Amino acid sequence: MSIADVVDGTFSMTETEGDKTRPSDLLHRCVNEIEAAGTDLSAYNTSENANDVAALMSALGYETYNIHGISYGTRLTLEVLRSHPDAVRAAIIDGVAPLQVPLYETLAVPGSEVIELTLQQCAADAACNAAFPDFRAVLRDTLDRAAAGELFDADGDPITVELVLTPFLARNGTYAAPSTLTPFIPSMIHEMADPDSPSPLLDHVMQTDGQPQLAAPLDRAREGLLDTEAAALDDAVRMAEGLVQADVDFDLAIDTLRRRLHETDVPLARIFDDEMVRSATELLEDADRRRDALLAYARLREGPPDADALRAYVQATFPRDRHSRLLGLIDAMSTAELAAVFSTLSRQVSQTLEPAGGNLHLWIYACQESIPFNSYAGFRETTDALPWPEVGTLYDDLAQEFFAACEAFAPAPRPGFHDPVASAVPVLSVGSTWDTQTAPGWPALASETLSNAQTFLIGEAGHGAIAYQPCVADLVLAFLTDPLRTLPDTCERSTVPRFHIP
Repeated sequence: MSIADVVDGTFSMTETEGDKTRPSDLLHRCVNEIEAAGTDLSAYNTSENANDVAALMSALGYETYNIHGISYGTRLTLEVLRSHPDAVRAAIIDGVAPLQVPLYETLAVPGSEVIELTLQQCAADAACNAAFPDFRAVLRDTLDRAAAGELFDADGDPITVELVLTPFLARNGTYAAPSTLTPFIPSMIHEMADPDSPSPLLDHVMQTDGQPQLAAPLDRAREGLLDTEAAALDDAVRMAEGLVQADVDFDLAIDTLRRRLHETDVPLARIFDDEMVRSATELLEDADRRRDALLAYARLREGPPDADALRAYVQATFPRDRHSRLLGLIDAMSTAELAAVFSTLSRQVSQTLEPAGGNLHLWIYACQESIPFNSYAGFRETTDALPWPEVGTLYDDLAQEFFAACEAFAPAPRPGFHDPVASAVPVLSVGSTWDTQTAPGWPALASETLSNAQTFLIGEAGHGAIAYQPCVADLVLAFLTDPLRTLPDTCERSTVPRFHIP
């Protein structure tokens, strides 16, 4: 436990035991406090961010430059192409959120498109289509029965709509361990549809925490192999899985070692933090004092490592009978140890505030720019018209909370901001078949008014395709080498999934 852990109760979503604060309520209080301090929140918007991009690149001396935007970065990139196109040589947009799309009315659209693409991929795969020619009808029937509460597993537990949708939607966001679910989805849905039959795949997925082992889709590869060849294949699979896990473990070990070496090199910094924790007992009993202590602690980050600032914080925060010990530690610190205190302070405060702050910067843009371009009624209308409206049930609470939270901001719409961006700058527009945050079809939509755009839909990838498939980095580099040449579809073809046939 650190001193930041002790005093961070003020920023918890729960103010007192059993009194849970909604995120929208917390945001209202936060916005009121910011505006009471005289801050004009309407000045924080995508157009101003685009101005900053152009000003920064000019100040750095770049006559031309490339832009690579992901997620909100694609909206910013498109705005730069509209308002400051002259210096932009080329642009890459990955996980595209076109400015003309009402993002918060369309929360369920990406998920519905992901399901449609999975169905289309199976239909286009001869073996999958032969094994599951009724995949679409089975999925529709399974969702209908789940929604009606008529579907149960072999143990008698209800199979919910969320459970049926999970194999389709859970693949997005699996950066550290790329999902291996896709090959199994048709078989899993058929097993859910008939709970009286054996369910080896569902059982296997549950046993592997939603990450079926790599060996399973290689069953067909074993056909015709000699026993020794099959054994060699199994060894190779185990080695590959071991290397993946070893890579994760190595990264964790390096982080742990770096932290421990830091603490070992500057022991007084660690002792000082421990002493502050022991001195903070009275802070826990008074919410106002906890808040003031954390705010003062956080403000120490605004200046350089300074012993006098740390002394002033101790004297203003802790009981007088603890001053001697804490001030004595400060006096004994070397320059390196004092710097370590401030480094630890910055890290601790960031970790404390991150869960509360979250994506507050995106809420500012979303609530001021996209409202009243979006509404909860529009979300319901859009969702109900989808091929798979059940996805909307997973987003309904989020949508209601979003629109409630946005009432904290005064809308600041700008004429023409949501018009499609027209530009002749070369653009590489990339989408992903797993992306449940920005729809797989939106890169093509954004490209309709970009006369030199090339669009690619990458298989087996989620939001931000470059984080999932190495070939996307190759595609980006090839594009930047010559932005006007036509790029091959090698990356698209190499990421088409193969389905497991029981």
